[in-house]
Order: sequence, then C-alpha cells, then structure tokens
Amino acid sequence: MSNYLVEIGVEELPAGFVPEAVSRLSEFLATQLLQNHIKYDEIKTLATPRRLTAIVKNIAAMQETTSKKVKGPPVKNSFDKDGNPLDAAKGFAQRNGLTVDKLTKEDLQGVTYLYADVVTTGKPTEAVLPEIIEKVIAQISGERLMRWGACEVKFSRPLRWFVSLLDDKVVPFSVAGVTAGRVSRGHRILAPGEVTIKDATPTRAIWKSPLSWWTLKSAKKKSKMKSRVLLNLLRAIRSGSMILVCWKRLSF
Repeated sequence: MSNYLVEIGVEELPAGFVPEAVSRLSEFLATQLLQNHIKYDEIKTLATPRRLTAIVKNIAAMQETTSKKVKGPPVKNSFDKDGNPLDAAKGFAQRNGLTVDKLTKEDLQGVTYLYADVVTTGKPTEAVLPEIIEKVIAQISGERLMRWGACEVKFSRPLRWFVSLLDDKVVPFSVAGVTAGRVSRGHRILAPGEVTIKDATPTRAIWKSPLSWWTLKSAKKKSKMKSRVLLNLLRAIRSGSMILVCWKRLSF
C-alpha cells in the first residue's frame, strides 16, 4: 500500500483560521476519496499559517470497480409494434455505454421499464488524485476570500506552492497557475528557503527542519493559553487590580 502527501502552500493565514482550514481539508479529502471509491486507512493532517498538509496512509493503488442499475424509459415507448428499438431505447443504451440487446426489463408498480446494468472499471489512483485535490482546494477556503494577480481563483490567501507525492512520485496538478511538485518551503524566519520532499513517508523526518512546522495540536494548545490569560485579565479588572499583559509574546 502507498502513502499520499499533499501540501497547500499559502501566504500567511490568520492563525485563528488554521484549525478550521485543516479540518476542512481532512473532511473534504475524505469525502472525495469515498465518492471516488478509493480506500485508505487514515488521513493525518499538519498545519502552519503558511501550509495545510494531509497525509493519506495506505491509500489503494486503484479505484474499486463499481456497478449500478440505471432505470430507463418504459418498454412500451421504447419499441415499435414489430419489436424494433425506437430512439428512446437507442439513446438510453448509448448514454450508458451499452447496446440495446444488453438492456434488461423489469416491472415497477405495474409498468415495465428498461434497465441498464452499468459497470465502471476503477482507474489508477494516481490518475484520479489531481481532479480530487483540485476540488478539495476549491472547497476548503473560509470567509473573506480574495483574488490575486490575474487568476480567477479565490482563496483566503494567495496560493504559492503545492507538494503532491504518491510515495516518491510526483502527482502533478495545477491551480491558480501553480503546478504541484516536491518542493516545499520552511518557516519564513527560522528555516527560510526551499525544502525538497523525498517521499510521502508519514513522519516529520521528511521535512528538513522541525522549525518549519507548527502542528494543529500546538495551535489548539496556544489558543487555550490565550483564553486562560484573557480570563485572568478580566478577573483582575473586576477586582480592581492593575495588570500588564504582553499579548504579543503569545503570538508565533
């Protein structure tokens, strides 16, 4: 089984939006994989204000082959008196990739209808992922969307890079004129510059420096710390105490 890594690189998102955005990434990615009949074990997410990342563990190499029964027109409207197929039967068969002789007939509430048994053969996951990720990126933006440059894409902040790896192979896609590859970027101050990602191994060892990462867990912890400081500040004001809080020291 393979692992798939997608990283969405952006200009700095508001810190408060990061937990919501990475949650949307996980939710919509899971939905798209389900709808496209691609099995996997787990989706792990990581995030900083400059990136939203998901690692899909043990993703299947192929979509599952699916079958469904499609209801067509009534038989009485599909054939002439000699049993020759009319346009209704021909068109229904063609839309479902079949010939008229492959259609079946079933009764439903006293009316006989044509049915098509449609089998969809699964495609390689690698071929389906680009379309999936493009849809996910379009869905995860929150409020206050913006455009930049000449592109028509809207996102919370300008999109600057994408990493898309199935194991060690690049799975290219393009959004807003940016094409996915294997090059990421570190923390703007603490670990500046480009970072080449070797493969989609689900461990922090794939990144050049831990200083380039701020996990969602850390974001939640920091948010709780700010809430406690604010609560203590309000209590101090109510009691008449004077207190000075260096709020900026809580910002990363």
